[in-house]
Amino acid sequence: MKYSICFQAYSFRRVNLFRVCALAVVLMCAHRSAESCSCGWILIPEHVRGSQKIFIGSVVTALAPDTSDIYHPARWKLSVERAFKGNVEREIIVKSGSGGGDCGYPFTIGKRYLVFTDGEGNSTTICTHTQELSGFSYDLYYLEHLHNNSKSNFVFGRIQESVWNGSVIGARSNPGIIVSLSANGQVFEATTDSNGIYVFSGLQAGKYVSSIALPSHLTFALWYWDTVTITKENPHVQQDFWLVANGRISGRVVDGDGDPLDNVEINIMPTDSIRRRHVPYDFTDRTDKNGAFCFRGVLPGEYFLGVNLYQEPRGDNPFPVQYIPGVKSESQASRIQLAKGDSIGGFQMTLQERLPTYSIEGAVVFENGEPLGGGSVMVGDSVQEDFSTRGFGFAFQMLDSTGHFRLNLLAGQEGWLHVNAYPRLEKYRNRSYSLTPPDPIKISAFNSGKQLQRVMKIKFHN
Repeated sequence: MKYSICFQAYSFRRVNLFRVCALAVVLMCAHRSAESCSCGWILIPEHVRGSQKIFIGSVVTALAPDTSDIYHPARWKLSVERAFKGNVEREIIVKSGSGGGDCGYPFTIGKRYLVFTDGEGNSTTICTHTQELSGFSYDLYYLEHLHNNSKSNFVFGRIQESVWNGSVIGARSNPGIIVSLSANGQVFEATTDSNGIYVFSGLQAGKYVSSIALPSHLTFALWYWDTVTITKENPHVQQDFWLVANGRISGRVVDGDGDPLDNVEINIMPTDSIRRRHVPYDFTDRTDKNGAFCFRGVLPGEYFLGVNLYQEPRGDNPFPVQYIPGVKSESQASRIQLAKGDSIGGFQMTLQERLPTYSIEGAVVFENGEPLGGGSVMVGDSVQEDFSTRGFGFAFQMLDSTGHFRLNLLAGQEGWLHVNAYPRLEKYRNRSYSLTPPDPIKISAFNSGKQLQRVMKIKFHN
């Protein structure tokens, strides 16, 4: 096994580690996830300003549901221990959804919570920062130590690292990391405490350049801006950093003649089937013009390396499933052991077989021929809006500026073409559109090994 270094591009100090950003977002919003409930992430100072009441309380009992309130039928009586904002009585009735996708918060009798109500009637949801108090609370730290410091401008944040907790992805705090802010030739430093928190207080209003001194085995798991700005309207600025072990796996993909293969989608997959189910994103990279690939920000563990490990072959990745070292099954595949911060390279995958494909090419425009200005097309195996019983379409592409698209499908593959339109042109905003014809278009596959093409034009009317 060879050890090598694969280089990473930086842009404005924002780091995109293939799909690690998805992981970190999942970690930050883990207590907000629910079926059919989508929540945006709101920073603590902003959420505190937008909440009607904030308090610590314990759940005394569950009351009979209020069937007249379709959004917040569940009701809970809480005994209030401490209030941070709003007029909060010793006992309060909090309303929420009933669960099952309506963003209802799952209170438990006898447990202690930090509660944020986000509207009239003392209602809360999982999209607020409401949380059970069973350990350290970042929100509570802010409320107790920083929120009432209204006379001082400050920048604060928390540094955490994505780690495996058994078979699931979790996070741990990073103490002892030095964070720097600089402006007008001055440099300020702060060090994270045992909970990974740093604070700069007594700062003047203005723009500061931020940076952190990373240990060599860690890298950034999320994009971040390298500046923070303090204003009169925003005197308390939160800037968190999410880190991940800087593990790397690299190699090269070639065809049967040894020539490099460009734009091939490569995967790494945890060998532990339980751990695999809890990974909130798939490890995916695409080869460059030299056939090279490099996975960055890989957590310590044992992995398979191969092609189409997470899904069946597609028109844009027309290769049979294959594992290193050129085998078809997990039982024969090599297992890659990656320690924290390791960089392992030198892998070469030879893809002898390319499945035959055909292409569909066309454009989506308005009836007068103007380009749509934004949208996408997808082919799936279902005529319904979910477009695929497999959970993914066979092919997907964003429309270009002229509304043009070109999709590759496997020979013998049939499906329905779906169009998602979101015009960006100002004159078309806030108007509804329908497709002509209104139903998804059926695509018939060609059972030929030749690259065939079907051209079509789809028109939208209002």
